[in-house]
Amino acid sequence: MEQRVTSKRELGLMAALVLIGGPSLAEPFGTPVTTGKSARAFAPKGFKIERETKANLTGDGVTDLVVVLVPKSSDGEASRGLLFLRGEKTGVLTLIGSSASVLPGSGDCGVKGEECKPEISVKTNVVSITVSGGSRESWRRTLRVRPNNTSGKVEQIGRDEFRFDGLTEASESTRIN
Repeated sequence: MEQRVTSKRELGLMAALVLIGGPSLAEPFGTPVTTGKSARAFAPKGFKIERETKANLTGDGVTDLVVVLVPKSSDGEASRGLLFLRGEKTGVLTLIGSSASVLPGSGDCGVKGEECKPEISVKTNVVSITVSGGSRESWRRTLRVRPNNTSGKVEQIGRDEFRFDGLTEASESTRIN
């Protein structure tokens, strides 16, 4: 049950999750590569791999990848790209999900954002992607996604958000499943 949505930014992030399913990326990435031998093959011109997390996301015993892309040169405003790659026994990787706007850019998280570098963890085929930031008012957002082996796409299964005001010490927590 959704408790609240507080900002246009949150609505934009939720809408961006629609892009996670299927092999398509929104601008600025254009038409992506859908299969390759390494994560680098999926990085569009002008982007580099910031983080690559290996896990067996699909439960088939083959290593899959969650990849975070960043612009090679940026003013801090460009968002990171997020790719989900299914590994095949042949060594080929297949794009099963992506987003060009779920993760904030390095300049979008304030002084507590540590350049907005996402934390990625995987437990029982569920990928948790956590980003935090702010200054006086800080926040921490965790998106939970997992591959759907029937559709072959990645789907959002939950979102948690915690907000804290350093001056008043007021806090608020939201969980959507």
